This record gives sequence, structure tokens and C-alpha cells, in this order.
Amino acid sequence: MHPLLWAVAVAIFIVAVVRQNQHRRRIKSLGVACPEPPNVYPIPFGIGRFLYIGRRVKDGTFMDLWPEWWQEYGKTLRFSAFGANSIFTDEPDNVRFILQEGPLAGKVGMGADFHDQWYEFLGDSVFNLDGIKWKTNRAKLRKQFTRERLADLELFEHHVQRMIRFVKSYSEQPVPVLDLLHRFTLDTSMNYMLGTDENTVEKPVHQFSHAWDNVFEIMDARARAGGLWKILLPKKPMQDAMAVLNEVAYTQIDRAVERRKNGEKLGTSFLDAITEDTLDREEIRGHLMTIMLGGRDTAALTLTNTLHALARHPAVYATARAEILEVIGPSEIPTFEQLKKLPYLKAIIDEVLRLWPILPYTRKSALKDCTLPTGGKNREPIAVLADTELYYSARSMHRRPEFWGHDADLFRPERWIESGGNHKPWTYFPFSGGPRICVGMQFAMTEMQYILSRLLQSFPSLSTTQPELEYKMMILMVPKTEVYVTFHDKEA
Repeated sequence: MHPLLWAVAVAIFIVAVVRQNQHRRRIKSLGVACPEPPNVYPIPFGIGRFLYIGRRVKDGTFMDLWPEWWQEYGKTLRFSAFGANSIFTDEPDNVRFILQEGPLAGKVGMGADFHDQWYEFLGDSVFNLDGIKWKTNRAKLRKQFTRERLADLELFEHHVQRMIRFVKSYSEQPVPVLDLLHRFTLDTSMNYMLGTDENTVEKPVHQFSHAWDNVFEIMDARARAGGLWKILLPKKPMQDAMAVLNEVAYTQIDRAVERRKNGEKLGTSFLDAITEDTLDREEIRGHLMTIMLGGRDTAALTLTNTLHALARHPAVYATARAEILEVIGPSEIPTFEQLKKLPYLKAIIDEVLRLWPILPYTRKSALKDCTLPTGGKNREPIAVLADTELYYSARSMHRRPEFWGHDADLFRPERWIESGGNHKPWTYFPFSGGPRICVGMQFAMTEMQYILSRLLQSFPSLSTTQPELEYKMMILMVPKTEVYVTFHDKEA
């Protein structure tokens, strides 16, 4: 080996040892250290554990690894590699601290590394900011999700009717709903944000959609690469994809800003409304990308999982359809008030989000040295150093039998009716929780209830030949293959 490479290797080794010793001293000063599972591969400084996790991510079994380790070592574990620390927890009290108490005290947030990783995509947005900037941006977004805007359902009707015509064109042949619903939610999101009608349901080739999917794949690769993403990943693919997204965004932003400056009549889109609070081009672009992030992929994946589950459970479908026909009618357009009178339909969506949460796991960061409520050998509070990454898993918590019963792995919407919608605090969080709970949660729920109501009105039954779906564990929980559902004109 070249002498210079030896020198670099020795320097890295010394830095890692020094950092590890510093971490141990700081942890000791705070209290109890968190348990750490053994290295699977016998490579020092946590590298073996890091490589093993990477292998499980690659073969699609990473989410299965969490319950395995928690059963063997406890519900809260620490991982260290390359001098960096991470804590994985499946304790409701710790989730409460990460989502509620920590953020309110300024001790937990997204962190500088996360902000840097997502900045090229989202800019400064509620998704990756902390502190005063986050509060300011969130307040601006919340104004766009008022009850009046939620109750305006005309936005969805035009797109739903187009989708129903598309489904009927298959003449009771299997419909690729994963692809269809991604196109549908792209149309509704672009309509809501920009006031445009892209009609990708009928014209599936769309440059923006392709670029968006590319960006998501790149962001997933960045998440898996951790702090090494700048070194390991090429820059050009992200630059090319963002050039396409930004061309669309900036063109519409510039027009909206000019309309506002010139005192012209404004439309009802999110873009026209947000210019009341800011004319900053980059800030508006960040807001648009953030809304699209939640409006397209989250709704599309939840609706896909819902239709597939209903196709596999005809009795559930029949019960939901009967409720909709009684409350709304066989063909009438639903009102906002009627959607609130569909408890069984809401229970179906809640159950889908419980079993198949869109975010299988979530990462936060300790902004200051602090302690998690439990996790030590005797359930003592455990020390958390500043810059420690904090992970919790909705997919794991949502399926724990002690919280959801012996049938926790089964699709059974009735559990939500029987419990009155109640559950143990901090065991169900499909839209996050605490001060950073998803600002568009009610919009997403309203959209999904409306779409499902219209589909169930239109089709007496569904079917599928696909069994339980398998998922790719990316940033989002995405089916590994296309999902096919057949829409029937007659009762099953």
C-alpha cells in the first residue's frame, strides 16, 4: 500500500478511536448507556454491523430485522459505526419523546445532515427545517389547509370521473392500479398546487412524473448511504431530474408572482394563494415540492393498498359499499359532511395505514444531549448524545400484539369500530405526531375517502388474483411489483 494511503488509514483509525472514547465519556456523564447488539460480522468500530444492515436492506428483509433484534436484545438498541451513533426504538414512551416532548423542548428535530441531504430536492421546507424557520414555514402551509378548502371537493370530481372511465375501458380485466393511482394523484396534486390539468391518467407518458420517480430513487440511495452519500453517489442523475422538476415549478411560480405583483385576478390554486405570504421564488418552490411529496405518493400508495385489501376481502367491500349507498346514494356526488358520516370507510383506511404505513420507519436527530425515557437494562432512561440519529418504525409498532391483539397481522377494520377509534397513545402514527404531524393529513384523508366513495358507488365488487403483497423497503413502503385489481359491474 502507498505510504500516503497508510497515513490516511491510520488517521481515520485514530479519529474513530478518539470519537468513540469521547462518546463513552459523554454518555457516562448523562446516565445509562443504551444496549448495543453484537457485531454480526467481526469487523471493529461497528463496521460489521453496518455491513450486515446493508445486506438486509438489499435483500428486502431490513424491516424483519428489527423485531428479531428487539425480541433478543430489547426494544431500544444503539448502533455505532464510523464514530456516528444511531438509536432504534420500539417503545411508545420513547416515540412520544421523539415526536412530542423532544421537539417542543428543542432537543429533537431533523438535524443539519438531513437538511443537507434533502436540500437540493426540497430547499428549505417544513420537511427538513428546524427551529424558527420551520415554525414560520409551517404556519404558511397551514393557512392553505383550512376547512373551507378541505370542503371544496370539486377538485376531485373531474379527475375521479376520468379515472372511472379509464377503469371501465378495461371491461372487467385486471387494472394496474399502482400505476394508475400514481398518475391520478399526480393530476390532482398538480391541479391543487398549480391549477393545471395534466391528464396523465389518459396520457401516461409524462416527463415530470418520470423525473419525480428518479428523484425518489436517488433520495432513497442517499438515505441508505448515510453521511457518505456525497462521496458514493454521482451528482449528474439528481441534477438532470431536478432540472425537469424545476423547469415546471419555476415557470408556474414566475407567472403566479407576476400576477400577484400586477394585481391581476388570482386563481384558487395553492400557488396563487401562497404568493400572499411570500414572493420568494426558492421558498415557493420548496413549498410546492413538499406538498407534492405528500399529495402524490402517500395517497397513491395508500389507495393502492386499500383497493388490493378490499379485493381480497369481499365482505368488507360489501359492508363499506352498503354504508356509502345508504349515506350518499348510488350515484350522487358526496359532500364533505357526508364523508364524515362514513365510519366504516374511515376504519378501512385506518386499518390499511396501520398494516401498511407509507413510511415504514422514520428518522429524527437529537439536536442536543438528552435522555430517552426508557431503554436501559432495568428500563432506566438512556443517554442520547447530540447528533445521534433516532429511528422508530410505524410498521413494527402498528403490528405489536400487546397493543393490537392476537390478530394484529390481520386486516380487520372492525377493530376500529369496536374500540371507538381509540388505541394506546403513541402506538399508531401513520401521519407522524406531535408538533410536526403532517400538515396535509386531513386533506389526504378527505381525498382518499372521496375517491373510494365514488369507486364503491360505481363498481359492485372487486377481485384480485394477487396474494399478500411484498414490499420494497425504501423511504416509502412500495409494492415490489405492479398491483392488479379487477373492477366488476355485478355483485361478487
